[in-house]
Amino acid sequence: MVVQNEILKDLGERALAACRHLQSKQTGYIHLNYTERENTPQTIPLLENFLFCYALFRSRMSEQVNEGKSKLKNLLSFQVEKGEDRGNFPMYLHDYPNCFDPSLGIQLLAPLYWMIKQFDTILGNELNHQIRTSVSEIFLYSLNKEETKPFPYFLKIRLYAAQWAFGRLFKNEAWEKNGKEKLDYLAEKQLSDWSTTKQLGDILIGLQMCFAQFSESPWRDLWNRIEETWNSSLAAYMGPCFREWDDGSEPKASLYDLFCGYFSGCFSNRAFAVKEHLIHGILIQPSDIFKKFCPKDIKEKHWQITSDSDYALTLLEKISEINPVIENTFTPLRFIWGGLKQLHSLVFQGGNCQKVTFSQEKNTLFLDCELKETREDKEREIEFFVSNESFEQFRIDQSQATLFQLDQTVQLTCQHFDFFFTLELIKGEGQFVGHLMRGNRPSQIDDRGNQRFHAHDWTFFIRSIRRQPQCTLKVKIEYQRRIG
Repeated sequence: MVVQNEILKDLGERALAACRHLQSKQTGYIHLNYTERENTPQTIPLLENFLFCYALFRSRMSEQVNEGKSKLKNLLSFQVEKGEDRGNFPMYLHDYPNCFDPSLGIQLLAPLYWMIKQFDTILGNELNHQIRTSVSEIFLYSLNKEETKPFPYFLKIRLYAAQWAFGRLFKNEAWEKNGKEKLDYLAEKQLSDWSTTKQLGDILIGLQMCFAQFSESPWRDLWNRIEETWNSSLAAYMGPCFREWDDGSEPKASLYDLFCGYFSGCFSNRAFAVKEHLIHGILIQPSDIFKKFCPKDIKEKHWQITSDSDYALTLLEKISEINPVIENTFTPLRFIWGGLKQLHSLVFQGGNCQKVTFSQEKNTLFLDCELKETREDKEREIEFFVSNESFEQFRIDQSQATLFQLDQTVQLTCQHFDFFFTLELIKGEGQFVGHLMRGNRPSQIDDRGNQRFHAHDWTFFIRSIRRQPQCTLKVKIEYQRRIG
């Protein structure tokens, strides 16, 4: 427990340092824009600045506590007092009184809860009253919105967990009863949000307001899923990968990386990058920890994971048309390896497949890729991407080349692993050719602005010159550790 307390202290210090890094000398507030990354932002987000206040309180230094109280009082005054958005907050200060994110009030409930629960005496009567009034207004707004246009699953959890927690804190039996009943109902529903790290981070923020021990709560199944799909040696989520993004040469870090770092005691370097998720880490509270990591295979109906201390392989079936929203991030194959300092990855993304099924025999994988009947201007039928830092050599039938044909053996030499690919046409007729070149995987976010001409990956793909509408390609992949 001493180690976990030290980790929480470190996360608090890192969160406050990230706040200071993004703080404007002119306004004293965090300046951040969720979409603009290139220029120095002028926008002041409400959420991160509420978290800034909480981080200042957590420092327990009188000067910083007073700074937090002053900021908090000002921020609370931006709660909308009339109209259809009454009770909510604007995304940025300059948007006031317009609220473009109906869920922002829900996201503010967690920092407000921990501030009033942990620093009730420090806040004083005036701020205490302001917070209580503000929380009541948020619930009136958010519960009404939930009735008319329901929130996504993960936000429902945050809303009702907060209602239950505040009900106990404020001794409001109606809040406590409704929040608990709704949360118990949601605990019975296992949805895709259990396999999306961004949503998992939100879910954990809500649940820790109600449970100190996830493993002994109605959410123990979720806790078990989180523990078994996290590789502590790599400090990485293994899968399945429906909505996971990449930021440069590694997976995009999120609050979930910090949560699992706390649970396991191991953090990756990318988890401590000074970005907004590091500020959100201030919300992590004392809770369970993982058991010692023991690599094991996981087999579910449509996906499976094979892992060891130095790698993790995840296979995910594509059995029907998927939501266009996740088209760029849906990953039928993901192989990650490396360590805490640098994570490498090989992925199968993009392409023009309408169905992908898999099988595995030890270190050999087989992917049956049924192509869409129409190419829709997509010549690239199947695409694989490997991160630049891991790539070393590409060989075709033992010779260096950048073009290949079906039925040739493609060897991809990377740091620590060799991969051997063979592709064959098992249904239909057509003419195909393979290419190797630099590029970015569809899930890459660091490909805009000054980075729009930078390639973080090597990609090799099969394109069709001509083919019948109904074609299926089989991909055989063998992976081997490199010796020496």
